[in-house]
Amino acid sequence: MMNLLKKLDALKNDGRPIIACFPLYPPLALFHSMGLAPVVVWGLRGHVSGTETADRHLPSYTCSVARHLTEFILSDARDFIDGIFMYNACDTLRNLPEILTGQLAAAGRDVPFFHMHLPMTPRDQTEASGYLKNEIRTLITNLSDRFGVKFSSEKFQNSVALYQRMRELVLAVQDQAAAGRLGFLDFAEVMQAGAFMPVEGHIRALEDLTARPGKHNAGASKLPMDNTIGVMISGILPPQPSVVNAMTAAGMTVAADDIASFYRSYAVMPEPEPDPAEYYGKFYDDHYPCPTLLYMGDRRWAAFMDRLRQSGARAVIFIGEKFCEYEYFEFPYLEKRLAEAGFPSLRIEISIDDDQHTGAHDSRIAAFSEMLRGR
Repeated sequence: MMNLLKKLDALKNDGRPIIACFPLYPPLALFHSMGLAPVVVWGLRGHVSGTETADRHLPSYTCSVARHLTEFILSDARDFIDGIFMYNACDTLRNLPEILTGQLAAAGRDVPFFHMHLPMTPRDQTEASGYLKNEIRTLITNLSDRFGVKFSSEKFQNSVALYQRMRELVLAVQDQAAAGRLGFLDFAEVMQAGAFMPVEGHIRALEDLTARPGKHNAGASKLPMDNTIGVMISGILPPQPSVVNAMTAAGMTVAADDIASFYRSYAVMPEPEPDPAEYYGKFYDDHYPCPTLLYMGDRRWAAFMDRLRQSGARAVIFIGEKFCEYEYFEFPYLEKRLAEAGFPSLRIEISIDDDQHTGAHDSRIAAFSEMLRGR
């Protein structure tokens, strides 16, 4: 398990101001080009011990994503964070900035908050490109004023090129994992660590991973490929190691992922160009569909099925995050459409304390595998 505080300390020693970002798709290349160190504080289960501080400010029916990131920023990472960035998402996340900045100020930390409003209206119904471009330009101005850095078009294009290289490597590693040459947990470990390291370090970690097929971490043991059932996993967060190990023990392998913090984050990326407003207009308009990007709802099913069919997976396992309003709306619809298309599906809901209680999930996964073998 990675030590997030050590990673933050290493970033701090590099001299770049650390900006904590949420939700999933912040303008990372822009931050990098302006000398900042962005970290995506999403899916911190297993890296945050308890939620005592967060629970003073958030109700118990809040998802683990919000509770963990609140706990992390207000306790462990409080003295490391130099800024917080977010764009609009669910109601829970929309209310976090006031809580975070207020509590940090009470602790004597003047941490600036940077906000960008991402238009959520369908692009074929409302022209919002001008508004979004203005939001990007305003963000650049605010970052420049706060951190005393000037925007450079050349540096921005160089940063975009680095993230493009990272994306190429992620796709290559993902293909190795789907083919059984790497364990899915090896892939997941490097992806989650990448959220807390400079893109240059993430590139090196991915290059190291592609160079060592056959030397696997947990979750890598496979049945012979002709006996293994390929499934696609889908959800806001990746599955816990215990879930992946249960899938492996049941003779299933991850043939593809539709995980928000994994494939949906890097599936589509525009080519570098000098104007960040133009670049991020394309970045958000052409993004791989995700329920957190409400304006892409009409494209979601087609993209989901393309991913499923291209992977050759025989079924889908939904990794549900308890109290996630996006998944509560999306999963029933996808399950219905999958059944109509002849694809079985299994939904697993993970709560904040399920690290210690996985037996029920193991049994359902084993039964699902038996059902697939009997088809």
